[in-house]
Amino acid sequence: MAAELGELIARVQGELPVAQQTYVQNNTAYGGGIQNITQGGDIIVGDPARRQR
Repeated sequence: MAAELGELIARVQGELPVAQQTYVQNNTAYGGGIQNITQGGDIIVGDPARRQR
C-alpha cells in the first residue's frame, strides 16, 4: 500500500502548476537559539517517550 500511496503522491505533484512546486523557507536563529525545522514531513526531537500528547 505504501508503494501505491507513493505513486499517487508523485502523480499529484507532477500535475501541480510549476509555481506550486517551488517552496522557499528562511529560518534564522539568534543568540544561541536552536531550530528544528522540517518542510513536508515529521521531525522528532529528543526522547519520544517524553513527548506530551
